[in-house]
Amino acid sequence: MSVCSVMEIANHQPFVLVLFHRALRALKAGNLAETAPKKIVTNSTSGACMFVSTTPTKVRVVYAMNFEDASDAAVARVVLQELAEARGSPSTQYADTCDLPGAPPSNVGYMTIAVNSRQDLEKSVTQLVYFPSYLDYHVKATKVCVRWL
Repeated sequence: MSVCSVMEIANHQPFVLVLFHRALRALKAGNLAETAPKKIVTNSTSGACMFVSTTPTKVRVVYAMNFEDASDAAVARVVLQELAEARGSPSTQYADTCDLPGAPPSNVGYMTIAVNSRQDLEKSVTQLVYFPSYLDYHVKATKVCVRWL
């Protein structure tokens, strides 16, 4: 990860970055304890709220996605479903409902991403922090492509 990437992440969501780094480092070291889900509100345009929970073998992040615009919400729902199906692994799941206590209502759904100890630490942190922005980008790009048809 470059210095520019670290600075960009740190400027946007320093708490999230530190939380993910600590959890994934503990996972790699093999001394990760099971914790209850912790709610984190991000500052993304999608209105994403995330929950982070840990078990001794993995870190699980659940994103509750909300979009104000109905067309954005419809496109985001399709993008999340396709992403979960394309991965084809139990580590990435999409659901319309969430069983976590305190989970806010979502007009798009809930995306769960699990990271285990075999995955690259830096790459995982970057992907987890940027996931709401990644989704925002694909929603906007899809809408632009549809308008050109």
